[in-house]
Amino acid sequence: MAHEQPDTGFRGFDAVAEALRGEDWPTDKQDLYYMVGDAEVEDGRGGWIAVRDILDRIARDEFATADDALAEIRRAVARARPA
Repeated sequence: MAHEQPDTGFRGFDAVAEALRGEDWPTDKQDLYYMVGDAEVEDGRGGWIAVRDILDRIARDEFATADDALAEIRRAVARARPA
């Protein structure tokens, strides 16, 4: 699946959602790495974490829709937060 080079350096779940919703679905994790580029999202502790690092924590390899992938990314960030 061919993708345009993503805009690197974008931040936040809204920016990631916009980038993902412009892509073709379903997709696999390898293509998802490419789609997110160097994007970062808030880690819930006042910092930022690379979406690629979050994807490393997700066991799934297939995603049906952008919303499916975003939900999985949000769950992985929530699991990484300290209690």
